Amino acid sequence: MSDIAPPPDARTERIVPPGLDLVADPEPDAPPPDEPLDFLDPPLRADAIGRLGHYEVLNVIGRGGFGIVFRAFDDVLQRVVAVKVLSPRMAATSPARQRFLREARGYAAVRHENVVQVHGIAADPLPYLVMEFVPGESLEGLITRTGPLPAADVVRIGVQVARGLAAAHATGIVHRDVKPANVLIEAGPDRRAKLTDFGLARAADDASLTQSGMVAGTPLFMAPEQARGETVDHRADLFSLGSMLYTMATGRPPFRAPTSMAVLKRVCDDDPRPVRDVIPEVPAGLCAVIARLHAKDPAARIQTAAEAAELLAKSLTETPVRPASRWSEPRPAGPVSRRIGLIAAAAVGAALAVGAYLLIPGKQPAARTDPPPEPAAPPVALADLLASPDWEWGPPENLGPGVNTPNRELMAALTADERELVFVRDRKLWVARRASPDEPFSAAEPLPVAAGELVQSPTLTGDGLVLAFTVVPTGTKREEVWASTRASRAEPFGPGNRLPEPVNGAVWTVAPVLSADGLTLLATVPQRTSPAGDIVRFTRPTREAPFTSAGVLLSPVNSPGFDAAAWASDDGRVLAWVRMEKQPFECRFHVRTSAAEPFGPARAFAVPGVAGEVGRPWLSADGQRLYFHTRELADAGDLDLWVTRRVAKKE
Repeated sequence: MSDIAPPPDARTERIVPPGLDLVADPEPDAPPPDEPLDFLDPPLRADAIGRLGHYEVLNVIGRGGFGIVFRAFDDVLQRVVAVKVLSPRMAATSPARQRFLREARGYAAVRHENVVQVHGIAADPLPYLVMEFVPGESLEGLITRTGPLPAADVVRIGVQVARGLAAAHATGIVHRDVKPANVLIEAGPDRRAKLTDFGLARAADDASLTQSGMVAGTPLFMAPEQARGETVDHRADLFSLGSMLYTMATGRPPFRAPTSMAVLKRVCDDDPRPVRDVIPEVPAGLCAVIARLHAKDPAARIQTAAEAAELLAKSLTETPVRPASRWSEPRPAGPVSRRIGLIAAAAVGAALAVGAYLLIPGKQPAARTDPPPEPAAPPVALADLLASPDWEWGPPENLGPGVNTPNRELMAALTADERELVFVRDRKLWVARRASPDEPFSAAEPLPVAAGELVQSPTLTGDGLVLAFTVVPTGTKREEVWASTRASRAEPFGPGNRLPEPVNGAVWTVAPVLSADGLTLLATVPQRTSPAGDIVRFTRPTREAPFTSAGVLLSPVNSPGFDAAAWASDDGRVLAWVRMEKQPFECRFHVRTSAAEPFGPARAFAVPGVAGEVGRPWLSADGQRLYFHTRELADAGDLDLWVTRRVAKKE
């Protein structure tokens, strides 16, 4: 069921705001003749190659022995996604289908900023997995292009991958194929690393292998116990993490040999050449962490991914911890050649696979040197957190003198990492920055993106590269939506540009709200026959494409009065809005079970000390922090910006 109604006066003129072509999408790929895509339905768009459910398939972005990865457009949530489809050959095998779906459901429980997020799973016409689309390049591509990475980059990427692994391990998931090809480096100023896996190796086991003890993975990055065909736990991922760090630091994998069988034998029997013999400048602390991760015996390694992340973060500044001696480790009994010969075929197949966005549940061994960590509860969805009776907002905290002055500060908009804040002061836009969400903002600076009598209502994409806002141009009395862009967070925003129809039409448009990916814009357009205003949704398939009008949001969001959007969650399940009838304007929010369902009844933002206005709220993606302005809390000036944090409700 749709949450929108057709626009009463739809206009289709192309809108290409200057500077919004920040992420260029590749041209659609023609499928090879020997791999038909006849399982796709005919497309509804001219630029698509087919359709799968409610996804318009735009092009192929990866192929392997076990599946195909598409870039697609989600018609329901109006965003670009990646879709991994189990290959028809694999899908013909019932165990492979069942394992794909079972393990995909396990992977979907992992929610972390350094793990590619799963949006959905389906079984027909072939099993497929829908994930976030990450523009950028793989870590393997980065190393191939640049060679060894600076130590600071090795540590930064390593810490992020380790944190992603920690989130997976906390839910009982073992990745089994940690390697540079399965780490995506997000485009943009932060260059965030996201762990993924195109391999579908375990599904391949069920489809093509019958011998017990068979494993799939990549020989160059495999752990010794994995190479020997033994049962593995999360510590196998830590050995692979060590091999990945070694490759980043030196530009080459630690265990190299002419054949896959020889590589596996080296993994089991040999120590790699010391990192500093290859690149002398690599800090000793980083080398020590890599050496500890490379212990042949799992019990002698760093024991958890969280500990690995912590040690990596300190490795450039602290005295290194002496690694455990390899010679104190128990050696595997007997030759490994026979086992290696049995698993070489599976290993070679996995090494050639493009890889899948899939993590694999694993088993813990019976014996270990210390107890396994307690599994963490899966994160609560933002919509469920806001609706939960077990949580509430804590005491508001003033954002401090870097932001607030005796003047009026209002309308906070932040980047997804909460390190950059754009707000309104003296009818103009200002920006303040900080190193982390736990630190105060530096002194704000003016943001000269547009000239006008009134510039307000800023809204940012999650990466901070697109800024939209409203302007009352000098000499006019109508409010318009403008946009400004920049190529990176290190650069200033360019001059603002008025968005043409259908965003700005014959009547004025106010209160813009951009989605995190920049593909959806909510704004209020006055009704032609009354003083009321409705929230209208505008969409586009990519950032360089034009916005088109998708329609007016249905009741209970829009009312006979004047309604304005204030904030929307990335998953489309939460919408905050203001009914602007009389001051103080009360902000409410709606929650729904899915983006395809209508919104439920309005709920109030209950913030301690604020009985009325919680102005222009901005929520962090995890629902833990709420930024807002209000007149009801006095501190520096008439209106200040505040933050409140989510706390457990007291009994």
